[in-house]
Amino acid sequence: MIKSIDHDISNLLKDCRVSKCLNREYQSEYLHAEFSEEIRKFSPFFEMFNTVSKFIEWINEKNKLNDNIWLGISGSWRTINQKIINDTATITRKIINSGNGILTGGALGIDYLTTEIVLKEGDPKNQLRIALPINRFAYMEHFSDSSFKKNGVTDEQRDSLIKQLGYIESYVPEIIFDQTHVDEEKFLFYDFINPDNVDNKIADKRREDYYDFRNGLVAYGCDGLVALCVNSSKGVLKTLGKVENSGKPFRLYNYSINVNSRGVINDYSKLRILNLPDNYPLSKKSSEKTD
Repeated sequence: MIKSIDHDISNLLKDCRVSKCLNREYQSEYLHAEFSEEIRKFSPFFEMFNTVSKFIEWINEKNKLNDNIWLGISGSWRTINQKIINDTATITRKIINSGNGILTGGALGIDYLTTEIVLKEGDPKNQLRIALPINRFAYMEHFSDSSFKKNGVTDEQRDSLIKQLGYIESYVPEIIFDQTHVDEEKFLFYDFINPDNVDNKIADKRREDYYDFRNGLVAYGCDGLVALCVNSSKGVLKTLGKVENSGKPFRLYNYSINVNSRGVINDYSKLRILNLPDNYPLSKKSSEKTD
C-alpha cells in the first residue's frame, strides 16, 4: 500500500505541474466567484473579497522565489488510527522529499500530523503554508479554553496543537496566514456551543461556515489536493468539491473507522510516526546555543 500511495502522489505532482501552467488564470477567477457567492450567507461581500485578495497576494509573495508544487492536504480531525497516521506520513514525506510544499489548515488530526512531519523533517519556511480561520493568538486561545472540551477535544490534543502552533510562531511565523474577515469573538462563541444541543442549529451552521471558509482557502491556494476522508467527512468532501470544480488534480483516500474502536487514537502523547524525531530542530539548536 505504501508503494501504491508513493506512486500515486508522484503522478499527482506530475498532473499538478501541467495543471498549474494551464489553469492559473481560470482558477483565480473561479476562486473569486466561488467565495463571493459563499460569503453572502453570513457576511458582507467586500469583507470576503478583501480576505481572498490578501490571501492570494500572500500565497504568491511567499511562493514567488520557487516553482514548487503546493499540495493541499485535507483530512478529518476527529478520528485517526495508526493506518491513517502511516498513510499521512507516506504522503507528506513524498511531497517534501521531492522538493515540493504543503498547504494545510492548522487543525488537529491529519493537519496536525502533516505539519509535525514538515516541521521536523522538512524546510517549513519553504515547504509549509498554514491558513487559519482567525488570528493565530485567538486561535490558540480558542483551543486552550476548557469549554472546547464540549466538542470532544482532549487535553493531550489541545496541548499538542498549542505547542505546535507556538513553535511555528516562535521560529517561522511567516508561514501562517490569519488575516481573515472572521469576527474572532463570534468564532469563539459559536465554537464553544455544545454541538449536541438541538437548540443550537443556527450556531452549528455558522460554525460550519467559518471552517468551510478556511478550507476554501486551502482548496484554492493549492495546485492540487490530497484528501484523506474518514467516515465520509462533510468538511473534507466539501473541500474536495471546491478543488474539483476549479479544475485542479486531486487524490481521494477513503477510510471507514468505528469511532468507538480501540484503534482510534485520541491521546496525542501516544502518537507514533515511524522515524520521526522527538524534538523540533530549531528549538533544539536554540537550547544548545544557550547551554
